[in-house]
Amino acid sequence: MRRLIVGAVTLLILMFAPHSSFAADDATKPAPTQPIGTQASCYAAGCTGLDPDAAGCSAGAFTLESFSDYGVYYEMRYSNECYATWTRMTAPGSGCNMAWGQIMTYSERLIYGAQVCGGTGWTRMISFEYSVKTCVSYVWATGAPNKCTQLR
Repeated sequence: MRRLIVGAVTLLILMFAPHSSFAADDATKPAPTQPIGTQASCYAAGCTGLDPDAAGCSAGAFTLESFSDYGVYYEMRYSNECYATWTRMTAPGSGCNMAWGQIMTYSERLIYGAQVCGGTGWTRMISFEYSVKTCVSYVWATGAPNKCTQLR
């Protein structure tokens, strides 16, 4: 009887424990699910290089991880419907910040960047089939990233 109670309590803890982040390990990434009857125009690799808003991937997307840097808020956005990620930046005021928000693969061979001038902006997408991270770089073409999220 005691073993049954311990097993039931363990099961309840596992069922209701919060899951706050995803690791770079594929076993902890959200599972890809082919969209059915959605408004998205792409899926996974077919989304790489596309604008998430124009492709219909931003609706229903959520933030996997975020950070602030010099007053700009950077978010790694994820769409299960499209199985793709991108970086969204929100900057106060109307001036342009001098940093570039980026979404990049682990090897940094595929990088999309964007600069925001007051308000909200975003990068193009990269398929979540890759391990990706959101970064900020103060020098786009020649500098290494200055701050990044964890690799997912």
